[in-house]
Amino acid sequence: MSLAGGLIPTGEYGHTLNNPMYDSGRNKTISVHQTFNKDIAIEVGKDLKVPPGWGCVVIGFGDDPSQMGPVTVTHNDWVLRFPRNSRRAIPPGHFDILMNCIETKYIQPSEGSPLQGYDVNRYNVQVLKYPADSSLDQEHIHADMEQVEVA
Repeated sequence: MSLAGGLIPTGEYGHTLNNPMYDSGRNKTISVHQTFNKDIAIEVGKDLKVPPGWGCVVIGFGDDPSQMGPVTVTHNDWVLRFPRNSRRAIPPGHFDILMNCIETKYIQPSEGSPLQGYDVNRYNVQVLKYPADSSLDQEHIHADMEQVEVA
């Protein structure tokens, strides 16, 4: 069977996840599966034991089906992937980047009025333990949090 009307020869293009790829930065051939598994953040138990100076977060699922997979956070050249809905250890640099990911959403308070924007975190993050060396102001974070009463 020819692809694209015979423009692309068959048998030359396999499944890209199973094929090794050349990483020019590391100057070697790597497997995508191996790097994906090596970059997964450390899972944390109920005791919240993390490496010294690290914190613990839970990143929840999003509203869209595309927001169900792991969240990739890169600090300098260190890539960590955080599976959703599980306790994971996070270093201070990655924590700062994750907490600074914001997006602007808009509401229209009444018909005919202009849209009003407000900033929200990009990801649904629960902070179970703050990293010791985080540059974020914890009091400022707590002041921005909204309390919701559940009836």
